Amino acid sequence: RQQTALHIAAENGRHVIADMILIAGVNLKLVDKQGKTSLEIAARGNHISLVDMIIKADRFYKWEKDHPNIDSESFVGMHVTFRQDRRPETQHIRSVIWRLATKYLKPNEWKKLAHFWKFTEAHIKAIEQQWAGRK
Repeated sequence: RQQTALHIAAENGRHVIADMILIAGVNLKLVDKQGKTSLEIAARGNHISLVDMIIKADRFYKWEKDHPNIDSESFVGMHVTFRQDRRPETQHIRSVIWRLATKYLKPNEWKKLAHFWKFTEAHIKAIEQQWAGRK
């Protein structure tokens, strides 16, 4: 099947394993035998939180690449994770953002925000598949 470990974790909804792989660093552009990335596999499997994790990791990797002068030693002692934040102290901001997204954005306005925030077309396609049911 020519899948990476992340492809297999994404296909089987293995969040903890996927998080470990993403923290270690991985090439997210690698494709399996059918030409699918791990992001596409997670989206196809309806693993919403894995799609979120892979997008976060991809954006973080790009940020690291765009900021080569940032000393990676400054992250020592910090717990890096790409899993969803469910801490009580972030509950309020998450609920405000969810309310804004679901009550005030018109259909497809989220795409304008995604483009503004420099999400890739692959990110947008995966999100759209998750929430709009489009393939």
